Amino acid sequence: MSKASTIKDITSAIRKVEETKKQIDKELENLRGALTFFESMQDESEIESAAEAVRNAIYDILKFEHPLHRNQIYERLREKGIVVTGKEPVNNVGAHLSLDARFDNVGKGMWTINEAYIGKPKPQETGTPELNKENEKEDFLSDASPVDELLRNNGISIR
Repeated sequence: MSKASTIKDITSAIRKVEETKKQIDKELENLRGALTFFESMQDESEIESAAEAVRNAIYDILKFEHPLHRNQIYERLREKGIVVTGKEPVNNVGAHLSLDARFDNVGKGMWTINEAYIGKPKPQETGTPELNKENEKEDFLSDASPVDELLRNNGISIR
């Protein structure tokens, strides 16, 4: 084995470890956010309303700026201090959008408010938002992280 080949192999291994570290750091950040979230809960009813709170925050974001890509929506949620947990939080935002009839996918990950809901009261004023696309919900649940499992076991549907 030549020196150049060895250097190339070591460099490749370093890149793989660095990528793994980034993923671990991201998951750690999500776990810390979930822990903070659960520690702040006063009772079970607050936990159950967490998914609804995320969806209402998304609605508030899209009222003023749309269409937005789900990555942009996730960033706006973070700016507001709203924690979206999971192995891939951006995918969880996509799940929230897909499961709430108030939102329309206009293509390529871009979302807007469904025209039928513009100017209507939020779900907590009228009841639970209509859920749709149950088959997509199952697809998102298939790659649940431990945080997702913990939230789901506590009655929170985030995907």
